Amino acid sequence: MGSRQQRENSRPSAQNQEATARDVRTAAQLQPGLQQVDPDGRQGNQQGGQGQQGEQSQQKFTPDQQREIEKLQERDQEVRDHEQAHQRVGGQYAGAPSYEYTTGPDAQRYAKAGEVSIDTAEIPRDPAATIRKMQTVQSAALAPEEPSAQDFSVARAASRKEMKASQQLYQRTISGRGGPLDDFMTHRSNVIAQRYQSAVTPARLGGLDLSV
Repeated sequence: MGSRQQRENSRPSAQNQEATARDVRTAAQLQPGLQQVDPDGRQGNQQGGQGQQGEQSQQKFTPDQQREIEKLQERDQEVRDHEQAHQRVGGQYAGAPSYEYTTGPDAQRYAKAGEVSIDTAEIPRDPAATIRKMQTVQSAALAPEEPSAQDFSVARAASRKEMKASQQLYQRTISGRGGPLDDFMTHRSNVIAQRYQSAVTPARLGGLDLSV
């Protein structure tokens, strides 16, 4: 008798079964919400927060301001590419780029102009080295995809110095052979130099710095 009563007490009543089923359903309904919150409350609805931040960022500027920012970004990249091309090709004869900035609607600074200083001095008593240097200077001046008027001017100045050094080197060669350099040879060298200069001189000329 006592054993049967013990077994009966161990059986869940119908009422208890219904309560258990309700608890299970309630837990299942709450489970999706519980997955969005971690124990320390830092996670929350992370994706939802990021989406709101993205929407706020897009709504921060007016369409006109956004277009202005895009133009400033394009100009900044163009200026930096231009000056870095001068520096890269100029090597030891080119200085570091310096930039002039403007501030956009987003409070960021953008390069609107730039400059690279370049050494165009002749190498004393060494016309051969001067020729090589001036060739490098010309290549550096014309390195960007769209050289400016100042770039063409620097290339022209370097070309003149190259031709001058070529004449000096030629005179040394003739003098070393013991033959006189007569008026005909001098005139011939000048004509060659002038024709070469005309061939490499661009139509547009400007200042003497490498700026955009």
